[in-house]
Amino acid sequence: SSASFGAPGQYQIAPTFGTQLYLSSNFGKSFSVPPTLPVGEWMDAKISASGQYMTALFSNAIYVSSDFGATWAKQANSPYQQATLEMSDDGQFQLIIANAGQTQGPVYYSG
Repeated sequence: SSASFGAPGQYQIAPTFGTQLYLSSNFGKSFSVPPTLPVGEWMDAKISASGQYMTALFSNAIYVSSDFGATWAKQANSPYQQATLEMSDDGQFQLIIANAGQTQGPVYYSG
């Protein structure tokens, strides 16, 4: 899992494998855990340059926020235990590359 930052660094998101997804809106001075998100295997998370759009990959689902992380919605189920996420600066385009064990899984694209 890897952390992601909005362009000026005010908004930050950090997934941790086996625990929580952490958010900061004050340049990393403090982090909070969104109460509506599950505890477990967070694989990756990305944030748009403005910090408005966030997407996070959980072990069996994709979660999105369009309000700076204030609310989250489960967007889709995901059967993949490993995946990588990329997001354009404006948050409009997103790419998920899934790993299906020994072989490359499908590639999902939105935009």
